[in-house]
Amino acid sequence: MNTKKIQRYRIAENALFNAFSLDREEHFIEVKPLGLTVRAQVTGNGPPLVFVHGGPNAGSTWAELVSLLQDFRCILLDRPGCGLSEPFSGESYTKASLQSLIVSTLNSLLDFFELESAPLVGSSFGGYWALNYAIQRPERVGRLILEGCPAMVE
Repeated sequence: MNTKKIQRYRIAENALFNAFSLDREEHFIEVKPLGLTVRAQVTGNGPPLVFVHGGPNAGSTWAELVSLLQDFRCILLDRPGCGLSEPFSGESYTKASLQSLIVSTLNSLLDFFELESAPLVGSSFGGYWALNYAIQRPERVGRLILEGCPAMVE
């Protein structure tokens, strides 16, 4: 994304968060096993909740909901290739490469925020991510909250 597009994106995103009176912190997190960086935004205080959006949008899609959850520390992930996160450079996606992307990204996110485990909230393809991660790393998922029917569930 070029600088002009990023500036327009940030203006629109700031307007969205301001409309819901949300202050937030922005973090860029290295996903070392994959050589990419993802963005997470944090709002609120209290126990953590990790939000994984569907596609094709970004973590900011959760703004209205998290405005009602200020007693929680809401961590809004921009999945790779979405929002201001870098894209995953896989030549072709396989089930194994997608699972590696999910586990590496969510492990890196939880590690960055020093969380042994956290509840995951996912919608659509983000629901697939949350379900997949819960199957692969159940010890790191405190609860699983799904909004809508997850995409790609067999």
